[in-house]
Amino acid sequence: MMRILAFIVLLNFCYSALAIESWELEAGVEVPLQIATRAKANFNSEFYATAGLGMSMDFLMGINSALVGGVGIVGEQTAEVVESALSNAIVVDLRGGWNLHRFNGLYVEAGYLLMMGGGGDVTVEQLEGAFGVEYSANPLQMSTASQFSIGSDIHALTFHAGYRWEINNNWLFNVDVGIIKPFMSSTTVDVESVVRGSGSINEATSVANELKSFSEKEIEDVYLSQLFIPTATAWVSWLF
Repeated sequence: MMRILAFIVLLNFCYSALAIESWELEAGVEVPLQIATRAKANFNSEFYATAGLGMSMDFLMGINSALVGGVGIVGEQTAEVVESALSNAIVVDLRGGWNLHRFNGLYVEAGYLLMMGGGGDVTVEQLEGAFGVEYSANPLQMSTASQFSIGSDIHALTFHAGYRWEINNNWLFNVDVGIIKPFMSSTTVDVESVVRGSGSINEATSVANELKSFSEKEIEDVYLSQLFIPTATAWVSWLF
């Protein structure tokens, strides 16, 4: 009997704490990752949940490349390949958070992020430089004029901490910093065109396919073992 009563009390507490009290619509920029909009459900407590949809624009991924390459998270040429692979991706961003105070003050968030459908062109020199290999030389079977493209989908854990201000009864402004850490990924490298070197076109095609397969495996390792993305975000929220 006591267990049943305790279970009923727990259910009542969860219902009271997680009942939705208000909603927010937000728009913001998370540098160097996405321009996004999201919906936020504020529960009848200091907890909340958000669901967002964004786009990893070219210029943001360029900043990302400069950041992660410049500070040594990955090599500069590897960062360029990552930039091409993730540019113009759709970003699905789900988070749960806790406010120190309801609409003012510090907050922390943890969540899940999916980047999918992005990609771009990449050169032979970029692929070889990123992964420290020379498929086009010794002997020169495939010309460096050959063209490749790369696209990646990544699943990542996200962690953010920030501060928010209540401008008035309906508008809020918040800023935060975060870390994005991929834990799963899928990458496709496509051979767009093959230009032969000193050998035949068949030899050049074989070399291109070897570089394609090698690059797909290596970039997966970069995502999972090396890459993390530091971010800074500003959001404007409409409370209703």
